[in-house]
Amino acid sequence: MAFLSRLRIGRNTSNGAPRSRRIPALIFWSPLALAFGNYFWTVKLISGRSMQPTLNPDSSLWRDFGLFDKFSIRSRHAYQRGDIVAIVSPEDPRRMIVKRILAIEGDTVRTLPPHPDPEVRVPVGHVWVEGDDSFHTDDSNRLGPIPAALIESKLSNGAYGGNFEFRP
Repeated sequence: MAFLSRLRIGRNTSNGAPRSRRIPALIFWSPLALAFGNYFWTVKLISGRSMQPTLNPDSSLWRDFGLFDKFSIRSRHAYQRGDIVAIVSPEDPRRMIVKRILAIEGDTVRTLPPHPDPEVRVPVGHVWVEGDDSFHTDDSNRLGPIPAALIESKLSNGAYGGNFEFRP
């Protein structure tokens, strides 16, 4: 029963540091957290059907979220065919779209409707992106080749579903 004497049931316990120490810590850590999210990695909520079945595999109310790597895109422009990337929408710069890179500059792509040409050669400084569900996506088949400068980040490792189940 000696171990029960170490429990603090009913005793006055503090729930953390006093407020006078928490505020300076908050002031110190907030800019670091902001810089981390702006320049290195960020967590994004992924909604919509365009990347099904890879992301948001069912049509439930749960959405997937993923850890997106900004640093490798900003510093090294490290993207390749097959990467899932977050892109600033060419139509609305306030909106982000998540798509898979299908082709990079110099590649030739067979297009799908509604694109007017049967094949397109991706110009220098551009990528061709498509959603995994070709029937529910606004991608390069409608928008054309996307400037690589609009790539904001890429999905690193995988995504987590609303039930916190990891999917590579």
